Amino acid sequence: MNKTNISSALIDKFLSSKELAIAGVSRNNKKFGYKVFDHFLKKGYTVYPIHPEAIEIDGIKCYKSAFDVPREIRNLFVVTPKHATDRLIKEALSRGYDMVWFQQKSETPLSIELANNNGLEVISQSCIFMFLDPTGGHAFHRFFMKLFGKI
Repeated sequence: MNKTNISSALIDKFLSSKELAIAGVSRNNKKFGYKVFDHFLKKGYTVYPIHPEAIEIDGIKCYKSAFDVPREIRNLFVVTPKHATDRLIKEALSRGYDMVWFQQKSETPLSIELANNNGLEVISQSCIFMFLDPTGGHAFHRFFMKLFGKI
């Protein structure tokens, strides 16, 4: 797997767009994919959830694949199980996204390689909750990562 990419400038660039697609959104509000979706919504983002079966989640239209999301959406957040990630990245490359953020433990070596080698700007092995207005343990962890030059 390529090196971890935790660049503050790249993270800021990703988060500066207030519209993004999220792959791996769950209909179950106890699951991590739902919590990410909900967190982005609460922070004022317009999200385009990708779910192969759901028509909508919390009243928001879902898209069957990364390819189906409206073309003007340029950033993709990935919180899928690993077994679905490689196919998703192939769809994303076909569709033409600019940036992808792999929530830690969602990426595979192939998905990282495909994204890096085909022009996507990549954030990987990073938890969104440490960067999108972190609180509690996430804020504490981020503080120490900055202190030791990891961000």
